[in-house]
Amino acid sequence: MIEGLHHVYDERGPGRREALCGIDLTIGDGELVGLAGPTGSGKSTLVQHFNGLLKPAAGRVVVDGIDLWEPGPEQHRRLAEARRRVGLVFQFPEQQLFEETVFADIAFAPRNQGLPDDEVDRRVREAMDLVGLPPELAERSPFALSGGQMRRVAIAGVLAMRPRTLVLDEPTAGLDPQGRAELLAHLRRLHREAGLTIVLVSHDMDELAALVERVILLRDGRVVADGPAAEVFARQDVLAACGLRPPAVAQLMGELHQRGVPVPPAVLSVDQAERALLAVADRLPLFRSSRPPATGGGRR
Repeated sequence: MIEGLHHVYDERGPGRREALCGIDLTIGDGELVGLAGPTGSGKSTLVQHFNGLLKPAAGRVVVDGIDLWEPGPEQHRRLAEARRRVGLVFQFPEQQLFEETVFADIAFAPRNQGLPDDEVDRRVREAMDLVGLPPELAERSPFALSGGQMRRVAIAGVLAMRPRTLVLDEPTAGLDPQGRAELLAHLRRLHREAGLTIVLVSHDMDELAALVERVILLRDGRVVADGPAAEVFARQDVLAACGLRPPAVAQLMGELHQRGVPVPPAVLSVDQAERALLAVADRLPLFRSSRPPATGGGRR
């Protein structure tokens, strides 16, 4: 939970800039949330408050009942606990890989916690399975893997801490289409099978439409839209004001709706669009005229 969150960069210097301006936000357990907005809207700044990497200029950040910045002797312990519960994966996380093997890289954080070897081994194998890395890669160098696999190693290193919430900042940036599709599929699996709360930061509206259930839209450090993904993406005027385009399917269905085609504008998937169009096909002249004529049994 975030209440009245403000963050200011270079607060007393000549480059003073208020990056977050009174954010109020609650993310519930098990949600799958997309955070979108134009460059400079405050997305990355906001998520770095989720586990106390940044300290707000004003406002409260509460993680599972823990008030991160409440003054007192337990503040250091509270921050450490929040960082265990909320795992943050930065953009291009593979740049943070440094160990000689995949196993050692994923094991780094659990070992630093002082966990026994058998527990470290269990967590590494579990994290690799969750992100779809086969066991035979454990002794390979992470730098010998594909870009998508390296990204999954970095995510597994966070998962080995067993967080309750996983926050990913532009996780598919720089990946080829296959690597992007594979990573999104594994994020769906993490949400479904591990029950993680997932917050996905992205500027790609099609990517968010394919994955998330709720979208939070930022502009100039403020929340300008927050709701079910289909409803937010149907607000094309708000997206346009943020310099964002709707997902391709939503854009098509919205234009058809505006032209009088009786289809719902809040559609995100190709399958949903197909069903909606087939349901009204008989009422559309274009569809009727494009159907092949029936063949009769007359003389040839």
